[in-house]
Amino acid sequence: MIASRITNPYADADAIVTISGRRGSGKSTTSLALAEGIARWVAKIRNKGESPEKFFTLANVKTISPEGALSLFSGSDFGMQENSVFLIDDSGTQWSSRRFFSETNMRINETLQICRVYRCCIIFNFISEGMIDLQGRGMSDYKIQILWKNVKNQQVVFKCKMNQGVGSKDDYGRFLRWHGKRLTRFVIGRPSLELEDGYKRLRRQETDKFVHRDDNPEAEVINKPHKLTRREINRQTILKSLLPQVKAILDNPDIEPSKKTDHALAKSCHTTRYWSSIAIAELSKDATVQ
Repeated sequence: MIASRITNPYADADAIVTISGRRGSGKSTTSLALAEGIARWVAKIRNKGESPEKFFTLANVKTISPEGALSLFSGSDFGMQENSVFLIDDSGTQWSSRRFFSETNMRINETLQICRVYRCCIIFNFISEGMIDLQGRGMSDYKIQILWKNVKNQQVVFKCKMNQGVGSKDDYGRFLRWHGKRLTRFVIGRPSLELEDGYKRLRRQETDKFVHRDDNPEAEVINKPHKLTRREINRQTILKSLLPQVKAILDNPDIEPSKKTDHALAKSCHTTRYWSSIAIAELSKDATVQ
Protein backbone atom coordinates (compact mmCIF):
# COMPACT_ATOMS: atom_id res chain seq x y z
CA MET A 1 0.00 0.00 0.00
CA ILE A 2 2.77 2.46 0.88
CA ALA A 3 4.86 1.47 -2.14
CA SER A 4 1.83 1.93 -4.40
CA ARG A 5 1.23 5.37 -2.92
CA ILE A 6 4.73 6.73 -3.59
CA THR A 7 5.04 5.12 -7.06
CA ASN A 8 1.68 6.38 -8.32
CA PRO A 9 2.51 8.04 -11.67
CA TYR A 10 -0.57 10.27 -11.48
CA ALA A 11 0.21 11.93 -8.14
CA ASP A 12 3.26 13.38 -6.41
CA ALA A 13 2.71 11.66 -3.07
CA ASP A 14 5.17 10.80 -0.33
CA ALA A 15 4.61 8.68 2.78
CA ILE A 16 5.63 9.70 6.29
CA VAL A 17 5.40 6.82 8.77
CA THR A 18 5.78 6.99 12.56
CA ILE A 19 6.34 3.89 14.69
CA SER A 20 6.00 3.98 18.47
CA GLY A 21 6.46 1.37 21.15
CA ARG A 22 8.12 0.77 24.48
CA ARG A 23 11.84 0.04 24.74
CA GLY A 24 12.70 -3.44 23.53
CA SER A 25 9.34 -3.91 21.80
CA GLY A 26 10.96 -4.39 18.39
CA LYS A 27 10.61 -0.88 16.91
CA SER A 28 13.97 -0.84 15.17
CA THR A 29 13.64 -4.37 13.80
CA THR A 30 10.12 -3.60 12.59
CA SER A 31 11.31 -0.34 10.99
CA LEU A 32 14.11 -2.12 9.13
CA ALA A 33 11.83 -4.91 7.93
CA LEU A 34 9.17 -2.41 6.86
CA ALA A 35 11.66 -0.23 4.99
CA GLU A 36 13.17 -3.26 3.28
CA GLY A 37 9.72 -4.55 2.32
CA ILE A 38 8.63 -1.17 0.93
CA ALA A 39 11.82 -0.98 -1.18
CA ARG A 40 11.19 -4.50 -2.47
CA TRP A 41 7.64 -3.58 -3.52
CA VAL A 42 8.79 -0.28 -5.05
CA ALA A 43 11.21 -2.16 -7.29
CA LYS A 44 8.47 -4.65 -8.22
CA ILE A 45 5.83 -2.00 -8.99
CA ARG A 46 8.21 0.14 -11.04
CA ASN A 47 9.00 -2.99 -13.08
CA LYS A 48 12.24 -1.67 -14.57
CA GLY A 49 14.53 -4.50 -13.50
CA GLU A 50 15.85 -2.42 -10.58
CA SER A 51 17.24 -3.85 -7.37
CA PRO A 52 15.49 -3.03 -4.04
CA GLU A 53 18.90 -1.84 -2.78
CA LYS A 54 18.55 1.08 -5.17
CA PHE A 55 15.81 2.45 -2.91
CA PHE A 56 16.91 1.39 0.57
CA THR A 57 20.26 0.42 2.08
CA LEU A 58 22.00 0.95 5.41
CA ALA A 59 23.16 4.34 4.09
CA ASN A 60 19.52 5.47 4.33
CA VAL A 61 19.45 4.82 8.09
CA LYS A 62 20.26 7.44 10.73
CA THR A 63 20.32 6.33 14.36
CA ILE A 64 21.29 7.67 17.84
CA SER A 65 22.67 10.95 16.57
CA PRO A 66 21.61 14.54 17.35
CA GLU A 67 22.70 15.62 13.86
CA GLY A 68 21.79 12.42 11.98
CA ALA A 69 18.45 13.53 10.58
CA LEU A 70 19.77 17.03 9.86
CA SER A 71 22.75 15.64 7.93
CA LEU A 72 20.39 13.40 5.95
CA PHE A 73 17.91 16.12 5.02
CA SER A 74 20.69 18.65 4.38
CA GLY A 75 22.75 16.25 2.26
CA SER A 76 23.01 16.55 -1.50
CA ASP A 77 21.95 12.91 -1.95
CA PHE A 78 18.55 13.34 -0.30
CA GLY A 79 15.81 12.94 -2.87
CA MET A 80 18.20 12.25 -5.74
CA GLN A 81 16.72 8.78 -6.18
CA GLU A 82 12.96 8.96 -6.52
CA ASN A 83 10.92 6.55 -4.36
CA SER A 84 13.76 6.14 -1.85
CA VAL A 85 13.01 4.91 1.67
CA PHE A 86 14.67 6.57 4.69
CA LEU A 87 14.71 5.49 8.33
CA ILE A 88 15.32 7.83 11.29
CA ASP A 89 15.88 5.39 14.14
CA ASP A 90 15.40 6.50 17.76
CA SER A 91 14.33 9.87 16.42
CA GLY A 92 13.78 11.20 19.96
CA THR A 93 17.52 11.98 20.04
CA GLN A 94 17.20 14.05 16.85
CA TRP A 95 13.64 15.36 16.61
CA SER A 96 12.86 16.00 20.27
CA SER A 97 9.77 17.95 21.36
CA ARG A 98 11.95 19.58 24.05
CA ARG A 99 14.02 21.20 21.28
CA PHE A 100 11.11 22.30 19.13
CA PHE A 101 12.84 25.56 18.13
CA SER A 102 16.19 24.00 17.26
CA GLU A 103 17.75 24.10 13.80
CA THR A 104 17.35 20.32 13.45
CA ASN A 105 13.63 20.29 14.25
CA MET A 106 12.86 23.22 11.99
CA ARG A 107 14.84 21.71 9.10
CA ILE A 108 13.07 18.34 9.45
CA ASN A 109 9.63 19.98 9.60
CA GLU A 110 10.39 22.13 6.58
CA THR A 111 11.61 19.11 4.62
CA LEU A 112 8.50 17.08 5.48
CA GLN A 113 6.32 19.86 4.07
CA ILE A 114 7.98 19.87 0.65
CA CYS A 115 9.51 16.42 0.14
CA ARG A 116 6.51 14.94 -1.67
CA VAL A 117 8.09 16.00 -4.98
CA TYR A 118 10.68 13.26 -4.34
CA ARG A 119 7.88 10.70 -3.79
CA CYS A 120 9.87 9.10 -0.99
CA CYS A 121 9.00 7.28 2.22
CA ILE A 122 10.41 8.49 5.55
CA ILE A 123 10.05 6.28 8.64
CA PHE A 124 10.51 7.66 12.17
CA ASN A 125 10.47 5.47 15.26
CA PHE A 126 10.39 6.55 18.91
CA ILE A 127 9.28 5.36 22.34
CA SER A 128 6.44 7.82 22.92
CA GLU A 129 4.65 10.41 20.82
CA GLY A 130 5.27 13.05 23.49
CA MET A 131 9.01 12.84 22.77
CA ILE A 132 8.63 13.99 19.17
CA ASP A 133 8.07 17.44 17.69
CA LEU A 134 4.33 18.10 17.53
CA GLN A 135 4.36 19.95 14.21
CA GLY A 136 6.15 17.18 12.35
CA ARG A 137 4.13 14.45 14.03
CA GLY A 138 0.94 16.02 12.70
CA MET A 139 2.23 15.71 9.13
CA SER A 140 2.69 11.93 9.27
CA ASP A 141 0.49 9.81 7.02
CA TYR A 142 0.66 6.45 8.79
CA LYS A 143 0.79 5.88 12.54
CA ILE A 144 2.05 2.47 13.65
CA GLN A 145 1.90 1.30 17.27
CA ILE A 146 3.76 -1.82 18.37
CA LEU A 147 1.44 -4.10 20.37
CA TRP A 148 3.62 -7.08 21.24
CA LYS A 149 6.35 -9.30 19.86
CA ASN A 150 6.51 -13.09 19.59
CA VAL A 151 10.12 -13.95 20.36
CA LYS A 152 9.62 -17.63 19.54
CA ASN A 153 8.27 -16.93 16.05
CA GLN A 154 10.48 -13.83 15.63
CA GLN A 155 7.51 -11.69 14.72
CA VAL A 156 6.03 -8.38 15.85
CA VAL A 157 2.32 -7.53 15.92
CA PHE A 158 1.27 -3.92 15.39
CA LYS A 159 -1.70 -1.80 14.42
CA CYS A 160 -1.62 0.91 11.79
CA LYS A 161 -3.97 3.83 11.22
CA MET A 162 -4.02 6.40 8.46
CA ASN A 163 -4.26 10.15 8.85
CA GLN A 164 -7.77 11.31 7.93
CA GLY A 165 -6.73 14.92 7.49
CA VAL A 166 -6.67 18.12 9.51
CA GLY A 167 -9.90 18.96 11.28
CA SER A 168 -11.22 15.44 11.65
CA LYS A 169 -12.45 14.29 15.06
CA ASP A 170 -9.77 11.62 15.26
CA ASP A 171 -6.90 12.33 12.88
CA TYR A 172 -5.68 8.75 13.09
CA GLY A 173 -9.02 6.97 13.49
CA ARG A 174 -9.11 5.14 10.18
CA PHE A 175 -7.70 1.65 9.78
CA LEU A 176 -6.31 0.61 6.43
CA ARG A 177 -8.64 -1.52 4.31
CA TRP A 178 -8.14 -4.42 1.94
CA HIS A 179 -11.08 -5.50 -0.26
CA GLY A 180 -13.48 -3.71 2.07
CA LYS A 181 -12.12 -5.33 5.24
CA ARG A 182 -10.48 -3.32 8.02
CA LEU A 183 -6.90 -4.34 8.80
CA THR A 184 -6.71 -4.00 12.58
CA ARG A 185 -3.56 -6.10 13.10
CA PHE A 186 -0.38 -6.62 11.12
CA VAL A 187 2.33 -9.24 11.59
CA ILE A 188 5.88 -8.55 10.44
CA GLY A 189 9.03 -10.65 10.57
CA ARG A 190 12.70 -9.78 10.74
CA PRO A 191 14.69 -7.96 8.05
CA SER A 192 17.40 -9.70 6.07
CA LEU A 193 20.32 -11.00 8.14
CA GLU A 194 22.84 -8.83 6.29
CA LEU A 195 20.84 -5.64 6.89
CA GLU A 196 20.18 -6.45 10.55
CA ASP A 197 23.85 -7.23 11.27
CA GLY A 198 24.94 -4.02 9.59
CA TYR A 199 22.37 -2.06 11.57
CA LYS A 200 23.56 -3.50 14.87
CA ARG A 201 27.14 -2.45 14.11
CA LEU A 202 25.98 1.02 13.05
CA ARG A 203 23.83 1.45 16.16
CA ARG A 204 26.72 0.44 18.45
CA GLN A 205 29.10 2.86 16.74
CA GLU A 206 26.63 5.75 16.88
CA THR A 207 25.72 5.00 20.50
CA ASP A 208 29.41 5.05 21.50
CA LYS A 209 29.88 8.37 19.73
CA PHE A 210 26.74 9.79 21.31
CA VAL A 211 27.72 8.78 24.86
CA HIS A 212 31.33 9.95 24.50
CA ARG A 213 30.64 13.06 22.43
CA ASP A 214 32.94 16.04 22.99
CA ASP A 215 30.34 18.50 24.21
CA ASN A 216 29.86 18.52 27.96
CA PRO A 217 26.47 20.00 28.86
CA GLU A 218 27.23 19.71 32.58
CA ALA A 219 30.30 21.90 32.29
CA GLU A 220 28.26 24.56 30.52
CA VAL A 221 25.71 24.58 33.33
CA ILE A 222 28.37 24.58 36.08
CA ASN A 223 30.49 27.36 34.54
CA LYS A 224 27.58 29.48 33.42
CA PRO A 225 27.40 32.66 35.54
CA HIS A 226 24.32 32.88 37.70
CA LYS A 227 21.94 35.61 36.63
CA LEU A 228 20.52 37.38 39.66
CA THR A 229 16.78 37.68 40.00
CA ARG A 230 15.10 40.95 40.91
CA ARG A 231 14.46 39.63 44.41
CA GLU A 232 18.14 38.77 44.88
CA ILE A 233 19.19 42.21 43.64
CA ASN A 234 16.82 43.92 46.10
CA ARG A 235 18.14 41.73 48.93
CA GLN A 236 21.74 42.66 48.17
CA THR A 237 20.88 46.37 47.95
CA ILE A 238 19.13 46.40 51.33
CA LEU A 239 21.81 44.38 53.13
CA LYS A 240 24.58 46.49 51.64
CA SER A 241 23.33 49.55 53.53
CA LEU A 242 21.96 47.72 56.59
CA LEU A 243 24.89 45.44 57.53
CA PRO A 244 27.33 48.25 58.47
CA GLN A 245 24.74 49.87 60.74
CA VAL A 246 23.88 46.61 62.51
CA LYS A 247 27.55 45.67 62.83
CA ALA A 248 28.39 49.04 64.38
CA ILE A 249 25.73 48.57 67.05
CA LEU A 250 26.59 44.92 67.79
CA ASP A 251 30.32 45.68 68.08
CA ASN A 252 29.84 48.69 70.35
CA PRO A 253 30.50 47.57 73.97
CA ASP A 254 28.84 50.70 75.35
CA ILE A 255 25.43 49.69 74.01
CA GLU A 256 23.34 47.51 76.30
CA PRO A 257 22.50 43.94 75.15
CA SER A 258 18.80 44.81 75.26
CA LYS A 259 19.45 47.31 72.48
CA LYS A 260 21.01 44.60 70.30
CA THR A 261 17.96 42.44 69.80
CA ASP A 262 16.37 42.17 66.35
CA HIS A 263 13.42 44.27 67.54
CA ALA A 264 15.68 47.01 68.96
CA LEU A 265 17.94 46.95 65.89
CA ALA A 266 14.90 47.33 63.62
CA LYS A 267 13.92 50.52 65.49
CA SER A 268 17.47 51.91 65.54
CA CYS A 269 18.11 51.22 61.82
CA HIS A 270 14.60 52.20 60.68
CA THR A 271 13.86 48.82 59.15
CA THR A 272 11.73 45.76 59.92
CA ARG A 273 12.44 42.85 62.25
CA TYR A 274 12.65 40.61 59.20
CA TRP A 275 15.63 42.48 57.76
CA SER A 276 17.30 43.05 61.13
CA SER A 277 17.17 39.28 61.83
CA ILE A 278 18.63 38.54 58.38
CA ALA A 279 21.41 41.03 58.99
CA ILE A 280 22.24 39.39 62.35
CA ALA A 281 22.29 35.97 60.65
CA GLU A 282 24.59 37.21 57.89
CA LEU A 283 27.02 38.74 60.40
CA SER A 284 26.97 35.56 62.49
CA LYS A 285 27.72 33.52 59.36
CA ASP A 286 30.69 35.73 58.49
CA ALA A 287 32.00 35.47 62.05
CA THR A 288 31.73 31.67 61.96
CA VAL A 289 33.62 31.49 58.67
CA GLN A 290 36.38 33.71 59.99
